[in-house]
Amino acid sequence: MLSPVVIYRLLLAVLLGFASVILLWTPIPTAADWLSLIGCYAISALLLDLASRHRARDLYALMTLAGLYGLLAALFIHPATALIDMPRTLFTRAMGAHTLMGLIALAIFFGIGKSPLARFGVILVGLAWAVWAKWSPLELWGAAEPTSPILLILAFVIGVSVILLAAIPLQRVERPTDFRLSPLGWLIIGAVAAVLLLFQAAQGRIDGVTAVITLVLAGFGAAILWFQKRAKGSTLLDSTPAPTLRGMVTTAILFAVGAVIGYALPRTDPDGVEILVSLFAAYGVIWLPAVSIVLGARAFIRQAGAFRL
Repeated sequence: MLSPVVIYRLLLAVLLGFASVILLWTPIPTAADWLSLIGCYAISALLLDLASRHRARDLYALMTLAGLYGLLAALFIHPATALIDMPRTLFTRAMGAHTLMGLIALAIFFGIGKSPLARFGVILVGLAWAVWAKWSPLELWGAAEPTSPILLILAFVIGVSVILLAAIPLQRVERPTDFRLSPLGWLIIGAVAAVLLLFQAAQGRIDGVTAVITLVLAGFGAAILWFQKRAKGSTLLDSTPAPTLRGMVTTAILFAVGAVIGYALPRTDPDGVEILVSLFAAYGVIWLPAVSIVLGARAFIRQAGAFRL
């Protein structure tokens, strides 16, 4: 039987894959590209290691983890779409769209948001997804007609079914609080990263400059997590409830309600796709400086308190 740590890594990997492929409605990968989806598990293991090692505890840490996911997923899994037009798509897709999708997946994984406001947010995400998945292929990928409702329903049902199947084993185990990788685990993660990087480079999807820029930004995100680390206090891994099947089914139902509403909406001027593209771009530009400023201010206040300035 798989260990609880592996089970939770698999669930997060499935959630991240669902968010970037289904929610973001990324073009379906070719047969060879499916090999790169193993990167979802590697990134999942890395994010949980960092969350555990640096005691991630609040929204800013969650945003940083999501940012790491967006950058790493863009480089190792989705460079053909996320890094196709540097530097524009670095901000709009890698640090914007994929990072927002990572934030949604992490929020579900950590069981954050069971209030009425959070549930309304799930409906809103479902609405936005239906609008995006219906019309974005026309605007971004040159499709001849909007995505059919049958295809959306099929993608949603398959994706949610895989998530629920991954969540079933969780009901019999307690969520660990220590997800740190062993030295062998780090070696395996490094090997997977090297293989995926060579694979994407061989396909002509990334170059050395793109890889260096993306990895430097990811390293900056990891440094933010290191600087916000504290020795004591609750963390996201022990202060939030573990995801349950009932909670996930409820989330899926609310999401589906929003999707039905979104698919029925007529196109407007500006339309939903333009609004969402602007949202992705704005988030991609803002989140890293905002997190840096907030955590920097916290560090200054702590130092000022220590020296009684």
